[in-house]
Parts: sequence; C-alpha cells; structure tokens
Amino acid sequence: MDWTLKPYTYLDLIAEASDPTLLDRAVASLSYGDWVQYGDGSPDQFRKVYTRLMSTDTTFRVKETVAARIGRFSEWIHERRREMEENRENRADQDRWTRQGDVYWMARSKEREEEAEKEEEEKGRAIQVTEFFLGQRIRTDTISQHFTPTWENCTFILHLLTLPFDQFIAKCLCINDQNVRFGNHDDIFYRSVEHCDYLLRAAKRPDDVTHISKCAWVGSGLIRSVQTGSEAAPISKLPDACKDRVRTVQTGSVTTKSDQAGISE
Repeated sequence: MDWTLKPYTYLDLIAEASDPTLLDRAVASLSYGDWVQYGDGSPDQFRKVYTRLMSTDTTFRVKETVAARIGRFSEWIHERRREMEENRENRADQDRWTRQGDVYWMARSKEREEEAEKEEEEKGRAIQVTEFFLGQRIRTDTISQHFTPTWENCTFILHLLTLPFDQFIAKCLCINDQNVRFGNHDDIFYRSVEHCDYLLRAAKRPDDVTHISKCAWVGSGLIRSVQTGSEAAPISKLPDACKDRVRTVQTGSVTTKSDQAGISE
C-alpha cells in the first residue's frame, strides 16, 4: 500500500469494516511504522483499528498478525533512529554551509526545518504506539505500568512485549543489567519478584518459577538488584539457582559480566 498517497485511509477502512473476511485480507498490509512515519491520524484512530482487529469475530490469523507486527515495529524504530541520526548530521552540515554563504543550502533552510519537525512528530507517534501496547499489558500484569517509553527506549520495550511471559519476567528480574532506562527499575524489579512469589504460592505452579530462573539472563540482574537482607527476602523463595546467587551477593563476593556493562539481549 502507498502510504505516502493515502496516509490514513487504510486505517479508517479497517476501523469501520463490518466484514471479518475483509480484515483477513487487509491485515497483511498492517504496519505500525507506516502509521508513525506517514499517518496524521489521532491515537484514538489507532486504538479503534486495534480494537476492531482484536474483536471476537476476527480470525486467529488476524490476531496473530497484529501481535507479530509489534516485533517488526521494534525493528523499524531501530532502523528509523539510525536514519534520523544521519539526517540530523546532514542538516548540521547544511546549516554550517548556509552560515558560510552557500546559496544552494540557504534556499533550502525551510525544507530542513520541516524535515526536523516531521521527525519530531514521528518520535511522538512512536512513543504513543508503545504506550498503547503497554496499556494493553497493564490489564494482565502489574509490571508494565512502571515502564516509561521514550524515543531512546521504546524499541527495547517493544521487544520485551514480544517475549513469552516467562521470558518477560526473567528480563524484568534483570532490568538493572540494561544501560538504557526503561522507567522505574525498582518497581519493575520488585513487581517481577512479587509475580514469582505468587507463582510459588499458587498450586502446581512452582515449576513456572523454575523455568524463569533457568532463562539464560537470570542471575546477574539479581546480583545487581539485591543488596540487603530485607530486599533479598522475597528472592529467598525462588529456586536454588537464584537463592545461591542471593546468598553470594550478601557476602559481597561476586563480580559478574553485568557489572562491567552491556545490554543483555
């Protein structure tokens, strides 16, 4: 679909569609990145489209496509951020040439201003979309509300939202391993601990916590997050692999790769 010619007509058609078979065909063209880059509709319009696509009369394929596009959107933001940085550097060069009296670039000052404004609007829409998807998760967990999307972190937040829930919890347990701020890291961490505590208390669910603790990235994040005996108390209920790390932290005898920096993917 040519979004540069029809920025939001496609979304309007989906939002108003009464025939589920039409949505089966239309969902293949769904792109959150296109809406961010070319659309000028409101967040309410985006919400209506999502609600329509996730209605009870749509197929499993439609719902799966809606979810899968979140991952693509995360990748799109990563690439678009790189493009915007290149554009910013180019505009800085062109502004310098303008100050030096280059007539060609002097005549294009307005174009540069408009490009910069458009990119700022894109950033705002990308954050709005990320906030929207976090809002959908807030209905089902107590962790997502503590994330604060920014242009710098929304691609990482979207990546977390695409993970199976046990891996999402494992990542949140290790939130302090990240060199990007996601929001309130303390609350993200402790709500994750509370979730594990709930699973341990629930009948027939301790194996879920064991699986979380075995995810490759769990361990270093616990070491960096848990510092005192009182904070470690909830963790003491986790499986032995985690408890051993907590006890080691309390003795102050562990150094991990995460203490040396780097984002864990």
